[in-house]
Amino acid sequence: MEGCPACAVFCEEQTAMWGALDTWAPKSVSMGFNRALWQKIAAADSAPWYRRLADSLRSGAWKVTFPLAAAALLMAAGFMFDHQTGRVPPAGPGATVASGVSVSDAEQVEKTLDDIQLLRQFDAESVTTASSVM
Repeated sequence: MEGCPACAVFCEEQTAMWGALDTWAPKSVSMGFNRALWQKIAAADSAPWYRRLADSLRSGAWKVTFPLAAAALLMAAGFMFDHQTGRVPPAGPGATVASGVSVSDAEQVEKTLDDIQLLRQFDAESVTTASSVM
């Protein structure tokens, strides 16, 4: 400290501060201090939920959690839109997905197609039979 003037000044300031703290006397605590303190704590605990919520929002802790919650909500919404449940992709290019078709409708279509195929076979046999008779 003898070679550094800045260090010497700092030492003098610290010495003055410790001297001031030695002369400082705190105020004495009143007799009802503990009772008043516990009454305030009990009043804060018995406050309605909305008042406690408002007090917690005033503290500023939400300033960090709100952007994180918003980012998580956006990511969840993006995932839900990208991976919708119940959506079946088309079988190939240009294919469409039929919706609202019941099993009985599909069976009726299959039976109709079988009947059409049977009628074509009868028609083809009648043409071959008629040409062989001539």
